[in-house]
Amino acid sequence: MDETLKMNVLTQHPFLPEGMWDAFFANAHYTAFRKGQFLLKNGNTAKSFYLLVNGAVRMYELTDNGEELTYDFIFENTFFTEYGSFFKQQPSETNMVLLEDGAVLSVAYSTFENILCKLPGWQQFVLRLVVDNTMHLLEKEKMVMVGNPVLSYATLLGNRPLLFQRVEQRHIASYMGIKPETLSRVKRKLYAGDGRFPKGRY
Repeated sequence: MDETLKMNVLTQHPFLPEGMWDAFFANAHYTAFRKGQFLLKNGNTAKSFYLLVNGAVRMYELTDNGEELTYDFIFENTFFTEYGSFFKQQPSETNMVLLEDGAVLSVAYSTFENILCKLPGWQQFVLRLVVDNTMHLLEKEKMVMVGNPVLSYATLLGNRPLLFQRVEQRHIASYMGIKPETLSRVKRKLYAGDGRFPKGRY
């Protein structure tokens, strides 16, 4: 698994030098999780920096009335954490839950701090991850604010097709900021009787 995982990660993250990966892997702990288990719960502090080896993770928050607001999905070979909670070591409002059976490599906060100090290249790489994550969240927020679920669905289908293969419809609806029944209507509107995605403006 080590070499295959290394090749997959370095392919997906071309800005991560091989030596930096070796430092991460040498300090990481492998843990398997079952579907429905949490990596982080609301009110707790993010204690680890993760690489998702396999499986899928959903990140969401709860509103005051208990409604779930999904803001991201994580898939294989992705580095992630709840950045604000992790770097400030403060309680988070985020929940991170496994959508499938899966496994992670995790590095504890204190260990990761040492890696950042010893390998400045990791600081640049993490900054890139944080910026990419921020841009992704802004694009997602813009999608919700536009208020056009038909356009949002078409955009997601083009940009993140994996969501529709591995994520339940109710979670996709939450990510889009709409109700599951609204998503069902959108899909009926978009797909013609032959099951093909129609062309045209949305």
